[in-house]
Order: sequence, then C-alpha cells, then structure tokens
Amino acid sequence: MCFIVDSNNIFIHNPKCAGTSVNTVIHKRDPKEPELQQQNKKLAVGHFGVYPLIINKIYNEDMKAHIICRSPAEWYVSMFFYVRKYKGHPYQFFAREGFEKFFHSLIDMTTTNNQINLEHLHYYINTKHIRQFSGRPPLWDKYKNYDDILDDINNNRYLQNHPDLNILLGHKNITEGLYTYYVLQLLSKVNPLVLFSKNKENIIDNLEDYVVDNVQIYRMSDISILLENLGFGGVQLPHAKRSKNRSRPYLDYYSDDMLEKLNTNHKIIDKLPFLHDYDGVSNEHGFR
Repeated sequence: MCFIVDSNNIFIHNPKCAGTSVNTVIHKRDPKEPELQQQNKKLAVGHFGVYPLIINKIYNEDMKAHIICRSPAEWYVSMFFYVRKYKGHPYQFFAREGFEKFFHSLIDMTTTNNQINLEHLHYYINTKHIRQFSGRPPLWDKYKNYDDILDDINNNRYLQNHPDLNILLGHKNITEGLYTYYVLQLLSKVNPLVLFSKNKENIIDNLEDYVVDNVQIYRMSDISILLENLGFGGVQLPHAKRSKNRSRPYLDYYSDDMLEKLNTNHKIIDKLPFLHDYDGVSNEHGFR
C-alpha cells in the first residue's frame, strides 16, 4: 500500500519490510489536509505502488517516495512464516511442504514458467484473503470468468483493485524471484505489466526509465533515518513479534544450492539506488 504522509512525501509499504510498524507511527498523525485524509482512506489496503497514484494524478514529480527493502534472503524466510500464520493467505498454496518447497515455488513461478497457472489463480481468488481481508470489491464484480481476467492482463491492463494479481498473471520475462517483482511493482512509474514483459538486461540498463523519480530506498537498519525524513524523528518504532517458530539465523534455512539460486535471481535488486551500500542478496542482512 501507499500512504500519503504529507503533500511532499509518500511511504510505500513493501511486504515484510517493517511497513506495518512504520504505518502504525504514521497513522497516529494523519495529514491535516482533508483531501489527503480522504485519499489515504482509499489507499489503505493492497500491495500496490506508485503507478496507480500516477495515473490517478495523486502522485506528482514534486513528491518524494520512501520505501524500505531488505535482503531477499531475509524476505523469503519472513514471508514464509507470515504465510503459515495466516491460513487464508493465497501463498499457502506454496507453503504446505516447508520452507524449501516454498522458496523454490516463489522463485520458479517467476523464472521458469511464463504460463499462467490457472490452478493457482483459482485458489488465489477464492481465499479468505481476497474475499474478506482485502477490503476490495470481489473480482467477480467485474470479471465473470477467467478469460476476462486473462484478456485484461494480456492487453496490459493493470488491475488496480487487486494489485498482487498483476504479479501472478503478468508475463514474467524478467526471470527473477518473486521479491524482485514485488519491489518493481511498487517502484514502477510505468505500467508494471509492461515492465514485467521486459527482460532483465533491459531493465538493468534502463533502470532510471522504469523506477519512479525522487525515490529514497532504505535498508532495515535505516528506519530511524526514514522516520526522521518523514517528520517523526525520535519516535520509537513498535516492533512486531517474531514468529515463535523462527529462532534460527536466516541463512540457516538455505542450502548452498538455494543460496546460489537466490543470488542468480535477484540481480535487479543489486542495482537499486539504496541509501547505503548493498552487500548482496544472500548476506545475512544484505547491507553494510
């Protein structure tokens, strides 16, 4: 989701990157402008980024976007335990047989299979996550069958009400893991479906043409800097409780083959303009 902090700043909530804790701080001081308050109510749910705000003329070139990213090695583990905790989550489709199966599924569904998985789609749109928790209109308010959804996706029509489906259904020519697709969807200033149709080399060589201008990308250890930049300097960040089942270091969940796959399939993350230097996707924290 995106939250308009004030007329100059927006915060982009990257899943499993401390976004909920930051949003808790921000929500305690809603923007005073009634227009911004109304816009934030509309933006309260859904993992979408800057592009819908651009086409709806909410985001402009004078604003600055702020987002937290973490090491993919941490992100996949964190996502796994989050998904297992919420039985209605659509990615439970992949989490049933442990972390290794989950990891390979989220990597391979974006790197080796460009075909739409109708079984996964059917599971996704029939979960409680979509029908009850998302707060968005049911898909079937607009789409009467799968063919209607596929037709919109194939014609590069971005699904604003169900942004996660753009990742699931888009043509994944980038050949990187799910985390790259999440981050690119959030930061893209062009239609993410068009962006997903590009190859990895094209995106790396032309990153500034696709990633929104005037964006500040923070590492997890930079959260105090983020809060300072948003006008919340000195505010104590509420810490989310760690899953009781995750007591091992992140890298202990990976075999050597999994780490090699992790590094191979997140080259675009390496190229993003972070606030501080980036040490690689399989580093325990990802950053210096």
